Amino acid sequence: MDKLNIGDLVSLKSHPFNIFNESLIGAFVDNTPPIMVISEVLKSNSYDTESEEVDTETNKVKKLPNQYLCYFYSSKTSSFEKHWFKQNEIKKIDSDIETNQEKVTKTEDKVSLLNKYKDNLVVLKSADLELSKKKTTWSRTKEEDINKTQAFLEFLSPVMTVIDVVENQNFNKDRVNPKNGEIKRESCKFLLKCKWFNPIKQTFSEEIIPYKILQLVEFDDKKLEIIRDGIARKTVFVIKNDENIILEGTKNNFNNYILELNDVVIQNHTIKVFFKNLINNKVESNLIDNLIAENSNKEFKQFITSEFPNYSNSKYNNPLDLEWKRDKFYKIEYLDKKGKITSRIITNCKVEDFVTEDEDNEVKFVIANCLLRDGKIRHFRVSNITARYELKDDFKDIIGYGIKPNDK
Repeated sequence: MDKLNIGDLVSLKSHPFNIFNESLIGAFVDNTPPIMVISEVLKSNSYDTESEEVDTETNKVKKLPNQYLCYFYSSKTSSFEKHWFKQNEIKKIDSDIETNQEKVTKTEDKVSLLNKYKDNLVVLKSADLELSKKKTTWSRTKEEDINKTQAFLEFLSPVMTVIDVVENQNFNKDRVNPKNGEIKRESCKFLLKCKWFNPIKQTFSEEIIPYKILQLVEFDDKKLEIIRDGIARKTVFVIKNDENIILEGTKNNFNNYILELNDVVIQNHTIKVFFKNLINNKVESNLIDNLIAENSNKEFKQFITSEFPNYSNSKYNNPLDLEWKRDKFYKIEYLDKKGKITSRIITNCKVEDFVTEDEDNEVKFVIANCLLRDGKIRHFRVSNITARYELKDDFKDIIGYGIKPNDK
């Protein structure tokens, strides 16, 4: 059995995360039990005389299981619930999710706890996992099966304000086993008095909660200001890719993505930033704590040196007349075979004529490395290019383009 401690996340063995980590939850999702936080441990000193099982470590009859007091938040009642469980009734939840849970020091001092928690925001430690839960519904049409995924936020702890730190009056009650002097009951010496808005009662509620089962909610004001400024000025942000992306047929590669930030969404105790990746054209999102991006302080249009069509002169804008330079980067708007306009950044361009199945005459194509396709070579019918923007050379710098020393 897993060793369980105060602050550990647990649930019934039937919880989907105990069966397949962070799986989608389907069928009747209301049967899903909450993720709970252990607040108190009652160690067993008695042996199971009716059992024939032997503890492999002590070679003695197994002790009766420890008991654990577990907290969870009920969204239906907007209240904190707590229940006792035997160790064999629950299982520790393991997760790959990076949480904001801070390490609890062994020293329990009221003054230091007041300095750390009073007037600050907290949530139950289960909040990260509860926020990550997703439910899926299935339906079928004549053509296909449809799976719809959405957030499953039952049991998500509210963000609360700590208004005081109080001493646990029951801390020493039955704490020590009088027979051997060992600690029998583990609990928190200090509790946090928390206040939050109760949506069921439409008023404010207060609860006294052990501090070891809560985590601080902290926002990086400096980072938020940088993001707020970037959204307002529509500047490009740079984020490093984990790997160098090599352009097919060359030794050149790049290792930076460039982003345009769109929105900031507050999700309970976390902040998620939504942005458009200008390299792969995907709208993506990331938690603000995990988004490591640098503001270039330039709008994308500041990287453009010339554009097509150019309506500033009377000359007919014919894409077939465009000149393409191999050492330049271009952003193009392209009409694909399905009639959809896509935006791509391309380089190492050369023009060749081909005879196609649907044309009698030769057709001009641009052959280029396409960043949208991870640098793979793609062919673009010139007549289907509806817009083209030639980019300045400093665009190469911002995406980290070139031949790296280890690649020569």
